Amino acid sequence: MDYAENLEQIKQWAKDLIILQYHRSEKNQKLIDLMVENLFASNLIWQIQDLCLNVDKSIGAQLEVVGKWVGIDPYINDINLWNQPYVSLVNYSNIREEVPYDQWQGGFSSYNSSSPYFFGNDDGGFLTYKTWRNVRTERNKMGDAFFRELIKLKIIKNSIKFTNKNIDEAIYKWGREDIYTTWQPMEVTYHFPLNKVWNEGTPEEISVHNLMQLAVYKNVLLAPTGCKIKTEAY
Repeated sequence: MDYAENLEQIKQWAKDLIILQYHRSEKNQKLIDLMVENLFASNLIWQIQDLCLNVDKSIGAQLEVVGKWVGIDPYINDINLWNQPYVSLVNYSNIREEVPYDQWQGGFSSYNSSSPYFFGNDDGGFLTYKTWRNVRTERNKMGDAFFRELIKLKIIKNSIKFTNKNIDEAIYKWGREDIYTTWQPMEVTYHFPLNKVWNEGTPEEISVHNLMQLAVYKNVLLAPTGCKIKTEAY
């Protein structure tokens, strides 16, 4: 879209609404132009829609925003979260009696800030789960190419009626005719090529096998209520 040209068309449309008696007034024309420019803010809303909230054009943090709109994030945090101590709150007796701290304690300021186990700058702080997850799972964050395809699938899941026909057609189209579904009583199977790579040799390269694993993990595959979902490589 040519946003400048589109804005001029809106201005002309608004000016054409003026009754004939005032239509040729130069002041009225300029006033309408100014009002349209202020109201439409140089077509900023359309630019945000096309460039920032567009699943095909958005990248990085912008693509994450698109994912949030439809209910999916790019993190792959399928790990055991609680396999070691994380909380470093200590007993008052440790401070009062100066009992040595173990290896998992520390990081908070005491009332006298005398312990070498605390931060030297006395700032201290709490590590929230959200911050910890974002830091630890950053290395397990899927790339834009995979995330973009999963967003598209989640949009389909959010918007269509879950009939066999609708799912068959939607998956076949989304899967670039490489992925298709078959049905058994109360069961749908997703068939996909084991060694197929989309966009091979480009930064947007996608292993279909990996994509399907991520789709299962992020729970974005479609199935009518009560149907079991299976995947099968061919």
